[in-house]
Order: sequence, then structure tokens, then C-alpha cells
Amino acid sequence: MTQNKSQEPVSDEIASIIACRDMLDAQPVPPQRTEQNFCSRCGKRTEDLTTIHTCTPPQPAKPIPCANHCEAKAFEIVIKNLRGEIERLKASQRTWVGLTEDDKVLIKHDANFNQFMTAGEYADKVQQLTEARLKDKNT
Repeated sequence: MTQNKSQEPVSDEIASIIACRDMLDAQPVPPQRTEQNFCSRCGKRTEDLTTIHTCTPPQPAKPIPCANHCEAKAFEIVIKNLRGEIERLKASQRTWVGLTEDDKVLIKHDANFNQFMTAGEYADKVQQLTEARLKDKNT
């Protein structure tokens, strides 16, 4: 374990990613593009803007070897942390307890259907009693 600027302990994996990031930040910035019809080396200017003059052929950008490595390492750390969080959540979940046949009979009895109730009123009463019974069993 190493220490970072805020004096909090940092894992070696994160420290290596920070070192790679710092190395990438220290890379020289490529020169900004200038006018395309003007050569900064020889001073030659083309007559129309569709022709581009270069004294030397453009060089391909140098690949940064550490970038892919650091990116992959960062993804590994994130995935490892997410897997740990998923396992913690799975372990903390309780088993759902449903209604038994006796509970269902008691709910129907407690709903107390009579000839003056509409079907909607009876359904609302059964729903309220079912929710209350399930809440009691699962809390």
C-alpha cells in the first residue's frame, strides 16, 4: 500500500494506474495544426486551398504503450469491485415468504363479502388484507 496526496491508503493497483496516468500526462503535446496552404518549414504557400504542401511526409503518431495496459487494469479493478458488491447484495437479500392456504382462507373470510358490496369494493378489501398479511410475514 502506498500513500496518495490526501494521505489515504491506496492499493498498489491503483497506484500503478495513477503512475501510468501521470506518465501519459507528461507526454509531449503534438503541435497544433496551422494553415494548410502554408509550409512552416520552407515558407512555401500554395495558390489554392485544395493543394497541401509538405516538405516531409507526415509521420504516424507514436502509440503509447502504457495506455491500453492502464485501461485494462482499471477495468479489472472496477469489475472486481462490482463482483464483490453483487455478492454482498446477494448475501443480504432475505427469502420472500408467501401466503399459505390458511392465510388465503382467512383473507377471504376477513373480507366479509355481502350482497351490498360491489365486486370492486370486495376486490379492494381483499387487496388491502393481502398486502397487510404479506407485510406482516416479510418484515
